Amino acid sequence: MNTKLIATGAVQDLEELLYHFPLASVIREQVSLAERAQEEHSDHLRRIGDPGRRFWDTPAELLYDEVGIHLGAMFVLLQAGITETISIVNRIYILDGNAKNKTPILRLEATTSASGLSYQEIANAAANYFKHRHEWPQNWADAKSLSKKTIELVSRIGMSASNDLADNLYYALGAITDRANAKALPTLVVEDWRLKLAARLRGD
Repeated sequence: MNTKLIATGAVQDLEELLYHFPLASVIREQVSLAERAQEEHSDHLRRIGDPGRRFWDTPAELLYDEVGIHLGAMFVLLQAGITETISIVNRIYILDGNAKNKTPILRLEATTSASGLSYQEIANAAANYFKHRHEWPQNWADAKSLSKKTIELVSRIGMSASNDLADNLYYALGAITDRANAKALPTLVVEDWRLKLAARLRGD
């Protein structure tokens, strides 16, 4: 990175954006909604005698679908933060005459999970799964082009076509942190990453 460029007002203004992530509080609220939905589902299962998965009644199925929807919305919000971050960083690189595409930035200064994927790649893939899963073939092995790439990523963290929506998204959550720590997701996936990127851009 050109050190003279870093000193310019345009770059400093862009870099300053990396230190502010107001969406974090909204994501934490979404985590709370997912947790409450999970509690309602668990309470319902207890009321009907904790039957095995095959014997859930319709309310149990619907409540668990609601859990999955809240988790999916959480990942979509995280994806929005990731997309914004990539845009900020790329605009800085463009000013330096060195534009980058999305994939390298997703791994730049990123924390890598046990799956070998960065936290940002996991959250981004989980959001894409939530948004596009209805477009995918029942047999994921038959997927083509862009969906195939996402399927390859989510399969690495345990997702499968036979799982419930919530189960698959819990796999994504578990690849980053445990359920009890879900409210830390904005920090783990976006805020810490932004601080590292800002330091890199400053040449610290």
